Amino acid sequence: MTQIGSRISESGASNESTPNTSSPNEVEVDVDTSKKRKLMEPRATCWKHFDKFTDESGAKKAKCKYCAKPYAASTSSNGTSSMNTHMRTCPKFPRDTVDKGQNLINFLPSSMGAKEGVISTWKFDQAQSRRALAKMIIVDELPFSFVEKEGLKTS
Repeated sequence: MTQIGSRISESGASNESTPNTSSPNEVEVDVDTSKKRKLMEPRATCWKHFDKFTDESGAKKAKCKYCAKPYAASTSSNGTSSMNTHMRTCPKFPRDTVDKGQNLINFLPSSMGAKEGVISTWKFDQAQSRRALAKMIIVDELPFSFVEKEGLKTS
């Protein structure tokens, strides 16, 4: 048996003349065992909010960046469920102030021509609609019973 590069071959054949296919007699061997595996980027989104560390007993842990609460974080025995749950209940976690409701598309005709226009988004606002209705009743001197007509009733 002779060692050629990173392959061991029982037949003693050279790697240059044989194609790079493995047969039952050949086994892939890493000659340099001191090479470490390339670290992967964490896939779970909770890792953006936690820092990894090793405690004094040697256990792998993660602590919250906002309240410093520690959680078990061994990749082989612990998952990320507890960290995801903590993110929802952490009092110091920065909540998104962006409204995540669905926006509607609105087409605004252009004053330049009938074939041109601008597409924009808008969001329904109940308070703004009430103010506009009150202004319409006042400006147009409509009776208050106007809001009880069929056109304004919701089903």
